[in-house]
Amino acid sequence: MAYCVCASAWSSIWMFVSCDRTLASSFRRFAADCDPAFCSAVRAAARLPLPLGRAHAAYLLAEIAGTPDHAERLAAAGLPADTAVALDGPGCAGLWAYRERHTEAIGAAGIPHKLDVTLPLARIEASHGQLGEAVAAAAGPQCQVIVFGHLGAGNLHVNVLGPDPDDEAVDDAVLRLAAAHGGSIPAEHVIGRAKARWLHLSRSPAEIAAMRAIRAAPGPSRLLNPGVLFIPVCSSRLARADPAATGVMPGSSVTVAASRRR
Repeated sequence: MAYCVCASAWSSIWMFVSCDRTLASSFRRFAADCDPAFCSAVRAAARLPLPLGRAHAAYLLAEIAGTPDHAERLAAAGLPADTAVALDGPGCAGLWAYRERHTEAIGAAGIPHKLDVTLPLARIEASHGQLGEAVAAAAGPQCQVIVFGHLGAGNLHVNVLGPDPDDEAVDDAVLRLAAAHGGSIPAEHVIGRAKARWLHLSRSPAEIAAMRAIRAAPGPSRLLNPGVLFIPVCSSRLARADPAATGVMPGSSVTVAASRRR
C-alpha cells in the first residue's frame, strides 16, 4: 500500500501510469484525492493525523497485491520522497481511512450535491481545471468542490457543498462539463432517476430510442420501475429537459421526483 503526494490531478495520472507499468497487474485499487483543503476536513472528522510531511495539491493511494518484493519494486516507479508505504493490515487500513472517510466528512459539513462521472484519463486535468469555474458560474463562488475517485477507471466523485439541495443548476453544469470532455455521466452509479433528464449527454437519440424499445418490450404498460432511466412525466421542475433527448414518456400518470441521494 502506498500513499503518495502529487503536484496536480494530472501528475497523479502519470504516477498511476508509471506504477502500473512497473508492477503490471499487481494493483488492486487506485484512488485519487484532488482537494487538499478537504483532506484537512477528513482528518478533523475522523481524527486522523497528517499522513505526509505537509499538505499537497493532490494525493494518490495505491493498493498492491503481492509480496514485500513488490513494495521494493515500487521504488522503480519514481515515487516522490513524500510517500507513505504500509505493508501490514493495520497500516493499510490506516492509509485507506484517508480515502474512505470522505463521505462521512462531507456529510458532516453539509448536504452535498453528489455527482459521479467518468472521464478519459487524458481529459481529467483539463476538466478538473474548469470545474471550479463551472460550479461558481452555476451556483456562486461560495461553493466548495470536493473531488476524489477511482483513478484507474477515470471515475470521479464530484461533491459540491453550498447550493440548495433542490437547486439542480450545479448538477447540470458538472454533468455538461464531463460530457464536453468526452466523459460519461452515469459512471458507477448509473442513470437512475436523478440523472434521467441528462441521459442525452451520454447517449445519442438513436441509442435512446433503442433503449426505450428494449425497456418497453417486457412492460408495454410502463409499470416496471417507472421513472428510472426515462422520465415518466414532465413536472414543472423536470420540464426543462428535452423530451426527445431524455425519453419523456407522454401520457404517463406516474410522477417521480429526482432523488438527491444515490
